[in-house]
Amino acid sequence: MGTRITPDDPVACNPCSFFGVPAKTPCKIYAYFWEIVGCPESKIPPNMHLFTLFQDDVNPCMYRNVSDSFGWDVQLQLVGGPVRAVIHLWDNLGDCYFWDSLNGVVAEHDIFSNEILECVEGSLGLEGNAFVLWLEAAVSSILNLESGSLSAAGLL
Repeated sequence: MGTRITPDDPVACNPCSFFGVPAKTPCKIYAYFWEIVGCPESKIPPNMHLFTLFQDDVNPCMYRNVSDSFGWDVQLQLVGGPVRAVIHLWDNLGDCYFWDSLNGVVAEHDIFSNEILECVEGSLGLEGNAFVLWLEAAVSSILNLESGSLSAAGLL
């Protein structure tokens, strides 16, 4: 007999021991960025863009997007010692526009704040925030935002 999966339940993949409930480690996670300020001569940051990150085949605690037509690479890594979640956003030239690390097990809608504080070679984005989510209902609500504003949707 099969198992019924409701639309709100992510499909479980290889368990990550640093995920809240390792048996429910999702195959894909979504990352959403907003209010990143580009440094002079940088690309326009991908604000209000939802990226789809897939679980790595070798490391079940690593998620990456398939480099998209916008030329952005996103990585979320769950690591131990102490347990934390690390997120990065790079352009196709390898310049970093966003990075942050949260202590503890990552939860849906945890807010990451950009730790890049100045425009220097290799770091071309300042300020801004990001969050990750994996439940389809949460993803649908982001995709259905008509105004493009998180505060208008009651998420902030």
